[in-house]
Amino acid sequence: MADLSAAARTAPDSSSVYSPKNSRQRLLDPVDRLAEVLCGLIMVMTFTLAMKRAGWSVREVLEYAIGCNIAWGIIDGSLYTIGCISERGRNMRVLESIRTVGPEAGRQVIRAHLPPVIAGILTPSDYENLRQKLRMLADTAVTPAATKEDLLGGLGVFLLVFLSTLPVVIPFLVIENVRVALSASHGVALVLLFLTGFFYGRATGSGTWKAGCLTLAIGIVLTIVALVLGG
Repeated sequence: MADLSAAARTAPDSSSVYSPKNSRQRLLDPVDRLAEVLCGLIMVMTFTLAMKRAGWSVREVLEYAIGCNIAWGIIDGSLYTIGCISERGRNMRVLESIRTVGPEAGRQVIRAHLPPVIAGILTPSDYENLRQKLRMLADTAVTPAATKEDLLGGLGVFLLVFLSTLPVVIPFLVIENVRVALSASHGVALVLLFLTGFFYGRATGSGTWKAGCLTLAIGIVLTIVALVLGG
């Protein structure tokens, strides 16, 4: 709903298609993207650790590891696009509710969908101003259909996830001994896990080294859990 308040600040006659969150902003959101990179690293580590027990050759591990990276990128990119469409659909229902209920109920709807820190500082006149602007939005301001930005954002997520997990596969390109390549791959993955947490801590202000070590520990635990459960 914070997105709706942002949309309400635009001109009521705007003909642009409203997106629940600017696709470029979503794509570059460090917290969201780092979380996806973390999941991708865990998935690849789970795969390569399982291959260590399977006794495959370097070529086989390389092919399947790259396939794993591509699959995860496709899944994450698709979920990104679906998430954009779903969020826009929720905003459509909120807008429809604001248009069909009375003034006081409409203000309550807006208040319920705003972050508490924002809802707590707005005055009754602010809520009424938002309600009036949201009621005047054109029907085309919010659409449930996938937009070009959604699709490009999904492609961007695919490339981000694939390229960020690709370094884990590189040892299989330059090392012929499968055991050595696996060890090097896991070393790279551990370094990337730490760096993911490090930059996550910087983005959230939670402390870089602390977040890096914590993310590394969580990544190792989750990878072990996935292996134990048959992942």
